[in-house]
Amino acid sequence: MYSVTNWQLAIRKEVFCPGEKIDSPLVIDLLFIQVVTDTMSNNCVRMTKKDRLRMQMLLDKNGITSKNLKEKTVLQHKASVKKEIVSTAQTLPLYFTRFFPVTGGIKNPKAELLGVSHSGIRLVHRQYEPTSDQLIILESFKFSEIVELKVTQNGTLRIHLSNDMVIPLYTNRAAQIKSMIEAYIIDLERDSQHVRAVKDYITQESTLLSFHKGDIIKLAGVGQSLNSDWLYGMLHGKTGSFPSEYVVPASGPDAQRNTKEISRNLLGIPIKMQNIIQEIAVSSGKFSMLEFAMRHFRESHSDYEMQRKRNGSISGSLRFIKKPFKGKKSKQTQRSIEEYEELIRFSNSPLQVSLLKLSGSEVNKAALECFLALMQVMGDYPVQIKDKTPKEKAYLNCVHFILKTCVQYPELVDEIFCHLIKQTTANHGAKKKSCVCGWRMFVFFSSYFQPTNLLKPYLYEYLSSPHPDDEQRQTFQNLAMTCKMNIIRGYKAGGRRIPPLYLEIKNVIEGRMTKRQMFYFPGNMTITKKVMAGTTMMDVIEDICQELNIVESEEIEEYSIYASVEKNNQIVPLKHKDYIMDVITHFDCQKVEYSFIFKKVLWYRPIKIQSSLHAVVLYNQMRPEYLHSIPAEGDYNSISPDNKWLIIQLAALQHRADDKVDVPIIRDLTNLIPTVIVDAGKKQQWLNAVDDKLQTMKHMSKEEAMMAFIEHVEKLPMTGSNLFVIKSVSGAVVHESCVLAVSNYGIFLLDKKTKVRLSIYS
Repeated sequence: MYSVTNWQLAIRKEVFCPGEKIDSPLVIDLLFIQVVTDTMSNNCVRMTKKDRLRMQMLLDKNGITSKNLKEKTVLQHKASVKKEIVSTAQTLPLYFTRFFPVTGGIKNPKAELLGVSHSGIRLVHRQYEPTSDQLIILESFKFSEIVELKVTQNGTLRIHLSNDMVIPLYTNRAAQIKSMIEAYIIDLERDSQHVRAVKDYITQESTLLSFHKGDIIKLAGVGQSLNSDWLYGMLHGKTGSFPSEYVVPASGPDAQRNTKEISRNLLGIPIKMQNIIQEIAVSSGKFSMLEFAMRHFRESHSDYEMQRKRNGSISGSLRFIKKPFKGKKSKQTQRSIEEYEELIRFSNSPLQVSLLKLSGSEVNKAALECFLALMQVMGDYPVQIKDKTPKEKAYLNCVHFILKTCVQYPELVDEIFCHLIKQTTANHGAKKKSCVCGWRMFVFFSSYFQPTNLLKPYLYEYLSSPHPDDEQRQTFQNLAMTCKMNIIRGYKAGGRRIPPLYLEIKNVIEGRMTKRQMFYFPGNMTITKKVMAGTTMMDVIEDICQELNIVESEEIEEYSIYASVEKNNQIVPLKHKDYIMDVITHFDCQKVEYSFIFKKVLWYRPIKIQSSLHAVVLYNQMRPEYLHSIPAEGDYNSISPDNKWLIIQLAALQHRADDKVDVPIIRDLTNLIPTVIVDAGKKQQWLNAVDDKLQTMKHMSKEEAMMAFIEHVEKLPMTGSNLFVIKSVSGAVVHESCVLAVSNYGIFLLDKKTKVRLSIYS
């Protein structure tokens, strides 16, 4: 027991539990004192400067100061004022929040904390300042946005959101976080009159309600239970019955788009068309392609015709077609809407004019030629064969043509994305493979190019949610999400840069979307990963690190992939942003043999062994570097005692790590002791010393020996050095070829044979 202490324990309200209500006057008093005390203190990190200013203004308004906050005078404040203070504090984003330490990985590198409160979850970064720390909210999510929570075996919490995003968080408290969030969701859903669709339900029956996966449906009527076979609800102003197995409880509809946001950039559009656009946007709450078409497509495609030359080829010039006016103005507007709807659906006829308002005959001509090439790729138009070109190659030339044209005319990128959207929407063409080939081309194109900010939200929405009339879409949802991930990745990595080989194009269009690629670990160990057209080196590094149980983003950054080219024994460092299929294409064009090597390249942070495989990989990398980079100091008798002990210790650890039963012999020394030292002589003395040391390691396991070896070698100055052969050095320090070593400790010039340091630059 503690009798005399110089510290105190303070109890505070951390978080509001699901369904918790404040009824007790005593609890209200305690919360009131807590909030006011924190407001007047600069030490409460849960309040930002803006939050504290807001609360201080509220206190000043009600005449609350530090002097009248004493326990004897707290009762003088009105109960309504105290409730107002506490209620306002509840609206602060971080005040009543439980924080969990997390690592956001590559996707959220700044995330250090996950805050869970009654209002949702937040990814938080702690910014350290000289006077006081500050919590910065990186992202916030309502409970209504959370679709599913998963905890993996390695302690990863995966939060699946309603917009198909997945947030991976690495923490040893994943199960506790999952349980807490689920408790809030269950409480919100208990009294909710809303359900979320988990799959599409489409019907032509007027008494039944059709909906798509992800839709939030409001239940109509009292006393409905999900245990019933059928439910009755409302969606987009329509009511009807629907099967209960198609839905799950939901906490309520997601926030709709702001009317001001929808009204933005409508200048120049007729008033009636503005009203129609706003009605479409507000009713769906999403960025629909119909809205984009009405905003940015040409006013009326039927009023234009692409001029052609005498031989039938496209000239690029437009001709306006005069048509007599018929019907009332309202019907004319209705026909315009139908026309726009037609423009975002599949067509088995070539376009007569570009979808977007492109300027210049050359760009318009290129747009129509690209659409014709896309139709040929999808099998909706005869492939044009020139100069006895094989049909298969002519078919693949169309893909090359689209990619090269977008490089030549960057303003065509959005146009081609609109082509792909059009031809993959409600595609009921005669060719069975038309739609799937279109989606495969979509995947390929999205790995090279990214849309402008104008099209971006509409394209994301199209890839995330199927068109209402597109019954085939669910079949291709995986390809749609691959396209979206390619685009997101492209904004970070810049998109692919090297034109693909015909074999890659053929494989993608024919449905072979992944390639099994082998990667080498140090020690000639291998691992095989599936790569796609849009896979970057960072994707592979992150995937391999997950196999090694490396989760911290700073630690992942210290690993990289090299290309080992057999010709001239060349090692090529690869950037994290490089696309692996670009690298493969580059080497295949040069017709050289190559392999990919995964290894640790930076050594800024202390090594933390995360798994047995991680230990093996590091050991196999550090062992040969140790044996060939330590400088020579002489034979057994002339080496310093400290270095002699270390060399013997490391030799014995290597023998134990090899899991050998027999005692080492003289010829084994070259694999246990640095070469330059073994060559100096006194081999028997080294062998005897190693034998003696092994007697003290009889009970050490193979894994323990590896980790002990890594711990010792990590502290050596040359560990993790990148070595380069230098032919000559200006100045009088070195007069012949040498080795340049770059490490955390500085730059070293080494003798090529003995590895003795000739010069050091810190």
